[in-house]
Amino acid sequence: MSTAPRALRPWLRRLAVSYFVSIGLVSAARAQPPVVHPVVPQPAAPLTLEDCIKIGLERQPALAAQHASLAAAEAQLRALENMRLSGLLSKELGYRKQQAALGIGVHQAGVQVAEWETIYAVTRTYYTVVYARRQEQLARGLLEKLNLSKKQAQALVKKGDPDSLVTQVDVDKLTVNIELLELRLIEASTGVNRATAALREAMGVPYDSPLPLVLSDFPPVGEDLDRDALIHLALSRRGEITQAANAARIAELEVCAQNTGCLLPYKRTFAAASDIHSKPIPQGVSNTTYRPSAIGIEMPTLMVGHKADRVERARDYSAKAGAVVEKTQNLIALETEDAISKSQAASAQVKTLRESVKKAVKLADLISSRFESGKVTGEDYLRARTLEDQTQAQLNEALYHYVLGLAALERVTAGGFVPLYRRPPP
Repeated sequence: MSTAPRALRPWLRRLAVSYFVSIGLVSAARAQPPVVHPVVPQPAAPLTLEDCIKIGLERQPALAAQHASLAAAEAQLRALENMRLSGLLSKELGYRKQQAALGIGVHQAGVQVAEWETIYAVTRTYYTVVYARRQEQLARGLLEKLNLSKKQAQALVKKGDPDSLVTQVDVDKLTVNIELLELRLIEASTGVNRATAALREAMGVPYDSPLPLVLSDFPPVGEDLDRDALIHLALSRRGEITQAANAARIAELEVCAQNTGCLLPYKRTFAAASDIHSKPIPQGVSNTTYRPSAIGIEMPTLMVGHKADRVERARDYSAKAGAVVEKTQNLIALETEDAISKSQAASAQVKTLRESVKKAVKLADLISSRFESGKVTGEDYLRARTLEDQTQAQLNEALYHYVLGLAALERVTAGGFVPLYRRPPP
C-alpha cells in the first residue's frame, strides 16, 4: 500500500511521465546525425611563377621518389653500421661501409638534380601558357579587325560607288579568311588548355585542380651571358658530376673489396645491395640535332674466379667509371653551350622582329584606312594584315624561345645563373 498522500499522487505521476519523456528526447537527439554545414569553397589566389615553383618542389612525385631513394641509401648505411661483429671477421665490410656512404652522396645529388628538373619543367610550362595565351589573343584581335573590315566592305559594296575598288569578291575573301581564322582560334584555345595541363603535371597537382595564374609578360631581352663563366658554373655545381665522381670512387673501392677473401671462388659486389641500373641513360639523337648519348657505370652483382682475376675485372669496371666522369663533364659543357647559343639567337631575333612589327603595324593601319575608303582592294588589305599577324606571331615565338633558353641556363648551371625574372626585387 502506497504511503504517499492521495493529493500528491497525480503530481508524482506527472513528474514520472516528464522524466521518461525527457530521457526519450535526449536519446533521440543523440541518435540524430550532427548537422554538417556546407563548406563554401574559397576562390584560390592567383599563382605567380614563384608560387608554381614552390608547389612543384613540394608536390612533384619525381622529387618525392628521389627523397625515398635517399632514405633507402641512408637505411642501407645504418644497416652496415649495425653489423659490428661482422666487421671483426671480414675486412670487406669496411669497404662496403665506404661505398654506402658514397652512395648517399649519389642520391643526395639525385635530389638536387630532380629539384632543378622540377624548377625547369614548371618554368617552361608556365611560359608555355603565357605564349599560348598571347597567340590566342593575337588571333582574337585579328579576327575582330577582319570582322570590322568585312562590315565596312559590305557597306561600300552596298553603296555602289563606281570609283571604289572594293567589290563583292573582296567581301567573300574576307569571309573565307574569317572562317579560317576561327579555326585557328579554336586551335589556339586548345593550346592554352594543353599548356595548362602540362603545368599541372609539372607542379604535381591533380588534373582537376583549379589553376588561376598571374601571367607575367616575357622578360626583357638583354641578359649578359659569359660563356666561360657559365660553363665553369655548370661543371662545378651540377649534381650529375657529383653522381659520376662518387660512382667512380665506389668502383675503385670495389677493387679493394674484391682483393679480400682469397679462398672464395666468387664474391658479391656492391651492386648486389643496390640497383645501379635504376636510372635510365639518355640516348643520343642522330638527326638534324646532334645530341650524343650518355654512358653509365657497369658492375655485375657477382664476381667469379680467383682473387687476382676478380681484382683485374674490377679494375676494368673502375676504368669505365672514370670514363663516365669525363663523358658527363663533356655533355654538361655541350649542354651549356647549346643553351647559350639558343638564348643569344632568340635575343637577336627579338631585336630584329620588334622593328619588323612596328613597320608591319604601321603598314597595315595605312592600308586599312585606304581600304575603308575603297582605294585599295581586299587582296591588298588581307596581305597587309597577314604580314602584321605573322611578324607579331614570330616575335611571340622568339620571346618564348628566349625565356626557355634562360630557364635552360638556370637548370644546366644548377642555379648558378639566375635569370632576371627569377631575381628578387631590389
